[in-house]
Amino acid sequence: MLFRSLDDGRVYTWGTNSIGQLGDGGRDAQLSPVQVAGLSGIVAVAAGNSHALALNAAGRVWAWGANASGQLGDGRYKASRVPVATPFVEVARIRAGGDQSAAISRRRALYLWGENGDGQLGLGTGVDAGVPVAALQGVVEAATADRFTLALGSDGLARGTGANETGSLGDGGSTARNTFGAVSTLSDAISVSAGGRSFSGAVTSSGATFMWGDNAAKQLGNTAITSGSTATPTAVPNFDAIP
Repeated sequence: MLFRSLDDGRVYTWGTNSIGQLGDGGRDAQLSPVQVAGLSGIVAVAAGNSHALALNAAGRVWAWGANASGQLGDGRYKASRVPVATPFVEVARIRAGGDQSAAISRRRALYLWGENGDGQLGLGTGVDAGVPVAALQGVVEAATADRFTLALGSDGLARGTGANETGSLGDGGSTARNTFGAVSTLSDAISVSAGGRSFSGAVTSSGATFMWGDNAAKQLGNTAITSGSTATPTAVPNFDAIP
């Protein structure tokens, strides 16, 4: 569990800590909140499987926890029990999912790093990245899952890269990608989200909510979808999000 204090910008964590994912300098699990070492002035936090990110007001990103895939972004591939700085600034947003990390710069460039075995970094390879790498320009929002990534452009188009066997990239197919491709039929999205390993969502400027990907647990919110998955965005009926 990861929490940012609204009062002083400090970060507090609790739960399992076997890889140092609580950032308190130790490895003992914590049943109540403990302060992450050395952080203040934090404006946003994000958590992956066993690592976490924090963004301060100056646009600097800090990371701690597991790092076998390079998800801390410090180039060392070595876990850290305390926050370490990533080597760039001017970040506006951070995201973490699975064993990968993401940041959107104030100039709307999407940087990705960490695990890339399914092409989820969108760099055209399957090689992990231990430092942030620019993957896409003109990005206003991003969502990271265990094995894929979604990015929302300033043009309202959503794009995806990575694993796709359940149609989580929304491109109408089930073939994995290692570069970003457009989500079909969506042209006016204002937000995107990614769930676990296998499903995705978006909200459009009109407030309509669309879902796609795995539907084995009926997570797409549409009883008209009778199959186990769908590879194209499908509206959630009788439900409008706040645009």
